[in-house]
Amino acid sequence: MPRDEKAIAARLASLKQELAPDLEVIRLLGTGQMAEVYLARQVSLDRLVAVKVLSRHISQDESVRARFNREAKAAASLETPHAVSVYRSGHLEDGVPFLVMQYVRGGTLEDRLEAEGPLQEAEAKRILADMAEALGAAHDRSFVHRDVRAANVLCDRDADRVLLSDFGLAGVRPENQDADARITRTGEIIGTPGYLSPEQLKGDQATEATDVFALGLM
Repeated sequence: MPRDEKAIAARLASLKQELAPDLEVIRLLGTGQMAEVYLARQVSLDRLVAVKVLSRHISQDESVRARFNREAKAAASLETPHAVSVYRSGHLEDGVPFLVMQYVRGGTLEDRLEAEGPLQEAEAKRILADMAEALGAAHDRSFVHRDVRAANVLCDRDADRVLLSDFGLAGVRPENQDADARITRTGEIIGTPGYLSPEQLKGDQATEATDVFALGLM
């Protein structure tokens, strides 16, 4: 077995043990720069869930942990059918944080566009309206997503809807920040190249307009 596969298998075995008995970890769904996502079954409610675990190699970075915790608060606070729900959060035995989230079967909007090509006008309008509603709910809670793009829009094939995901880069509006919330350094550029707004490129504070700009690009 290749080294990477051995590491994945070991990680999976460890999670199965630590998250039992209520969470039965099934398999790895995917990895990103900040976290790994696993498919699991929540035994108490007999439902499939996604477990997002902060990557160990960056888990000691205080700003990264703060962003991960902010993601949990941002997603859990939203009252909208168009954003992925966070059911609960916790920590593994070594202190690495994790989130138990809604599992969405169907891939991302980016996957769909690559496979099927451009959307029909009516479908594109529906998706953009749903994402605008989700962003409006986030803005009402004083959160700015800061990474709106097709890869962060999940297509729920079971319910024929789309959901905004990945609040890992979410920020708080300046007027609602306190000393503990200021985890983004002045001049730091947060977001994905190609979707960055003018204020992000200059390292200025992101606002609701930042998300509107990215939504328009998408």
